Amino acid sequence: MFTTIVRALDARLAASIEREQSVRADLAELLAHRTGPDVPVGFESIADGLTGADRAVISISTLLYDEQGMQDLHEIAEHHQDTDIAFNELPADASAETIHAVALRLALVLRTIHENYPDTRIPPQPTTARRREAIHALYQSLPDLYNPAQIRVLAQAYHLAQDNGPSDDADA
Repeated sequence: MFTTIVRALDARLAASIEREQSVRADLAELLAHRTGPDVPVGFESIADGLTGADRAVISISTLLYDEQGMQDLHEIAEHHQDTDIAFNELPADASAETIHAVALRLALVLRTIHENYPDTRIPPQPTTARRREAIHALYQSLPDLYNPAQIRVLAQAYHLAQDNGPSDDADA
């Protein structure tokens, strides 16, 4: 009984120390790169072009993706910021036609991203409790980060990008 309790305590301490060492490593990276707390390390060069929603999604993504996934995300964000303008400026009460037009443009970008980064074709799968929590946090945060029209654009664009048919108005 005593040995079991000591081993359990030792395991909890080891896990706690590991978490603290991870936090210390993250803090060291922040200090070394002098990035803001709302921009993950490595995203400093594009931080000025990111919206608050972009920053939140990227921050949550650090819990979902490995180092390669985050490098891919950086490249995607860096090369597709111009496409986001129409999406970012979309009013909450946008018409169905406007939503569809923005979704069509975004779907074209998503198809290109899916071709260049095949792992982006399906959402990340939760393999650990931490990833499940991160995915839950991401989905729960969508109404706080985006207005209803933007959420409809995201859904439509995702479905249009999955379709292998023509990429123009014939998708309607």
